[in-house]
Amino acid sequence: MSISSDENLNIFIDELDRCKPSFAVSILECIKHIFDVPNVNFILVTNTQQLVASINHIYGKSVDARKYLDKFIKFTYQLPERAKTEQDSNILASHIYWKILTSENNHLTEIIRNFIRDMNYLVECNRLSLRDTEKFIRYIKIIQRIDNNQIGNILYGKALAKLIAVYIFCFNTNLAINIANGSYDIGSTLGLFNLNKFNLQRNLDETPNIIIALFNILKDTREIKILHPEVNDEIKGNWLGRMASISGSPVSNVYQIFCETINKLQLK
Repeated sequence: MSISSDENLNIFIDELDRCKPSFAVSILECIKHIFDVPNVNFILVTNTQQLVASINHIYGKSVDARKYLDKFIKFTYQLPERAKTEQDSNILASHIYWKILTSENNHLTEIIRNFIRDMNYLVECNRLSLRDTEKFIRYIKIIQRIDNNQIGNILYGKALAKLIAVYIFCFNTNLAINIANGSYDIGSTLGLFNLNKFNLQRNLDETPNIIIALFNILKDTREIKILHPEVNDEIKGNWLGRMASISGSPVSNVYQIFCETINKLQLK
């Protein structure tokens, strides 16, 4: 390692956790032999939990994967989930990240202008990682290109239906397709929004607009009737009325818009 005799040699290895487990472990086995060479530093940028899973996949769960890593990793720094800003001292880092991503793209500027609360809710409800946030924004960018930048230029309620469709398709494609086909798992669907059930007794003024739109997408499905047998025409009318109120006009076809968006994401 004469190249490092006079100056430090810093080698970055990124996204090792996304590699095939056998490859990830083989890389670790190779580099651990030179971890103690003077002036040579390896910086691993990785999801440690996934890397631990890769080690256990190769060596079995009887091996303490974290102790295995501790043998040659001298210092660990974890990116904070929340960040401090001048306006908010406790904001999810992914909130900041999605705003940065959208501000850098002309197809997404309307998203920041018109849907900041709704996007914050979608990012916050299951605490999206930075990687998942980037993936979500990528899918929004795709539907914006397909739809000629419709989100932000159509009625608010219809735009919410599109955002919900993109969100579900992004993180559970099969589930999104099943919803569009009329048969789906209600638990998995609500789980994506960190819900067990809809709170039908809650004041609708206090219910996030995303959840109001989600209920109106699903309200006529068999799964909702099973989960919420108490749902009747009055309850549906109240939620639909609230949807019309936040949209500024009657919105009765949000399920159709949801399905159309799913089809477009499948390039149908």
